[in-house]
Amino acid sequence: MKKILFVINTMGYGGAERALLNLISALEKEQYEISVFVLTGQGELIHQIPDSVTLLNKNYKDVSVLTSKGRMELMKTILIRINKKTLTARRIRAEIVTK
Repeated sequence: MKKILFVINTMGYGGAERALLNLISALEKEQYEISVFVLTGQGELIHQIPDSVTLLNKNYKDVSVLTSKGRMELMKTILIRINKKTLTARRIRAEIVTK
């Protein structure tokens, strides 16, 4: 069985998202182990991903990035990621300085 990972920005109502869903549906479930990772962790089309597909996002919001609530969730996601990277960089720098 071959493994395929699809990475997409959002799962909103866009052309790329619909094309991805069509492609996933066309692939033989018996031949491929399919996984999807959504960069923003958002989008209302997430419920259309077949059950045979593994969604790699731990936390997912089925809200559109085009709504005010969706934009707020997107900003939270971005800020959390920036904060994690900053903390990691500080930890690494501290380890280097103390050596």
